[in-house]
Amino acid sequence: MSKHTTISGNADGTSTSVTLQHRPQGADAPAATLEYFVLRGLGELPRVLLEHAGANYDSVFHWSNDVSWRARRPTAALGYMPIYADEDVQELAESAAICRHIGRKHGLCGEGLAAQAAVDQLFEASRCVPLTSGGWRVEWQEDMGRCVSFLTKIAALLEASPAVGNVAELTIGDLSLWVLLQTFEEARAGWLATNGLASLEAFRAAVSATPNIAAYVGSERRVPITIKEKGEPGWQDVKPTAYAFADGALSAAFDDAA
Repeated sequence: MSKHTTISGNADGTSTSVTLQHRPQGADAPAATLEYFVLRGLGELPRVLLEHAGANYDSVFHWSNDVSWRARRPTAALGYMPIYADEDVQELAESAAICRHIGRKHGLCGEGLAAQAAVDQLFEASRCVPLTSGGWRVEWQEDMGRCVSFLTKIAALLEASPAVGNVAELTIGDLSLWVLLQTFEEARAGWLATNGLASLEAFRAAVSATPNIAAYVGSERRVPITIKEKGEPGWQDVKPTAYAFADGALSAAFDDAA
């Protein structure tokens, strides 16, 4: 586990949430709080944005049926997660609003109206790719032709605008796209390149190699991909689908209360 990371709580799924504290800026700097279920889903991009920015944050993981979420839900502003808070906002819901707030706070939304429009376009497009759900789940059982066609258009967006696709100056649009492309890679290694999307594969690999993203991907604090997110056939028949991890169990770090 990272020297900046501690775990509290327990992960037995019956009694409490787990809070992961990440402190790359040191213990005295302000920390944001992000609450979500114990899966990537709509919580993954906010985590990725915070990790890329090198921000201090607490990631509070709830199991869908445990007492912590049943107790928390009535006080949530909209009754669902993700939920975000920092020194500027409290009880911020809606994943896109959370991502844009983090982006504005850490300078990840582009400079100037034209750049911001290009960033927003990529952000929205990457969450609406055909045969994906919210940019984090792939429906592999369908004909992927429409998906490939749309991703080809996204590749053209990266080529057309200097505001996006620059690994040295990543934006919320770039990182939203990376989350999706990384899901493709983890679900079907090599799929992007073998479907004529070599430029997107190169972009995915370049973002994956940036220091903070590489550290996050290789850390125990990242939740494993589930068979639902991976789009494995038959995921609908697994109970509970949300926590059927595709490549092994949840990290033992979640069982080690600090």
